[in-house]
Parts: sequence; structure tokens; C-alpha cells
Amino acid sequence: MSTVGIYLEDSNGSCIQAPSDAQIRATLEQLGGALEHCILHLPGGAFVQTAGEPGRLVLEYADAEGRYESDHADLDVSTVASIFAAASIGDQGWKREHAFTRTGDGPVGGSGPQAAGVEDAAPAEQLHHEQNPERERGSVKDDLLGGLKREISREASRGMRNLVRKGMRSFRKPR
Repeated sequence: MSTVGIYLEDSNGSCIQAPSDAQIRATLEQLGGALEHCILHLPGGAFVQTAGEPGRLVLEYADAEGRYESDHADLDVSTVASIFAAASIGDQGWKREHAFTRTGDGPVGGSGPQAAGVEDAAPAEQLHHEQNPERERGSVKDDLLGGLKREISREASRGMRNLVRKGMRSFRKPR
């Protein structure tokens, strides 16, 4: 795969054309600190993006087949760096090695919502970030942060349920 059209963009708007493995890792290591998210833009409007903090990264990607989110929000920098590096050279093996859930349609060439095969314009705008990066930078970040917030909320709910159960057990009278 040619590296033409491949670039790494961080949440501050900095872009690295055809990033090396070391540049990918260095950018990912800043997540949760100086950076909120980063996106590896691939040819044809495809992308791989991540947000979170080291050890609690969530991954999302879109390609001609659709848009997918990682089933786990606890990916480490090494795992995400290897996925970004593989994606940047066209290696698709990482898609089979990790669990993802389809969340929507992906770009299939052309531009705009109709070309993406998406009825709702908001997801299509996020998928076609390359067309207008200034306008869409916030929406991609908001999308990733929304997913992280949902995951944190689920974890908090589970924790509260367990705490309530434990509390209720402690008030039971012994027979």
C-alpha cells in the first residue's frame, strides 16, 4: 500500500504525513495528557482513531465495509500502536485479531452522505473528516468521548449495583 494520503492527526490539529511507527507510538503516548484523541487517515476516506488514556484506550475504524468500535475500552498503547502501524501499510489482519462491533456504514468512495451510503448526515460528515477537518474535528472527538462516557457509565452502574448488593447483604439478619 502506498503511504500517499495517509496521515496521523492529533486532537490539537497537528498532522504527520506517512507517520513512522515511532511517530505513531509517540503520539499515542500523549493520549490522556496533552492529547484527547488521534486519527490515522487512510485512502478512500477510511480511518482508524482512538481516544482515552494509556491502558484505557478505545478504538474505532471505518472502511468500505462499515464503521466499527472496539468491544474493549481498555486497550494499551502497544496494541493500538501496532494496529495503527499495520493499518498504515495496508495490513488488515488486526481486524480479525481484535473484537469489534459494527456501528454504521463506512465510506465507499466519492464524498458526502450519499456516497458513504449513510442516511443520516452526521455520521457521514464524521467519516469524511478529510473534506473539512476544521468543521469536523469536534464531532469526531465528541463521538469518541461519548463512547468513552457510555463505557464509564456502564462500569459505574455495575459498581453501584455491586455496592448496593453488598450493602444489602450486610444488613440481613443472620438466622
